[in-house]
Amino acid sequence: MSTPVRSYQTANTINVLEQLAAAPRSVPELADLVDVHPRTVRRIVGLLAAAEYVERLPDDPKRKRYRVAGRARRLGHRLATANHQR
Repeated sequence: MSTPVRSYQTANTINVLEQLAAAPRSVPELADLVDVHPRTVRRIVGLLAAAEYVERLPDDPKRKRYRVAGRARRLGHRLATANHQR
């Protein structure tokens, strides 16, 4: 895999996480906001869910919305704390 492809994948993943940090969203909403195909977003969300960075909202089975999970919140807290210690 070439470097430009990995760069796009990384950027898209970070963009998805940023959008989910703002509010729970569905795959179609994320695709519109990040400006990538819904299949790409579905793949990103699936990988992030498997790594426990995002989770599906349990109270909305029809819409299938996702939000950041505990692992992403802990990472954000560590990053914020590290920046304040400098």
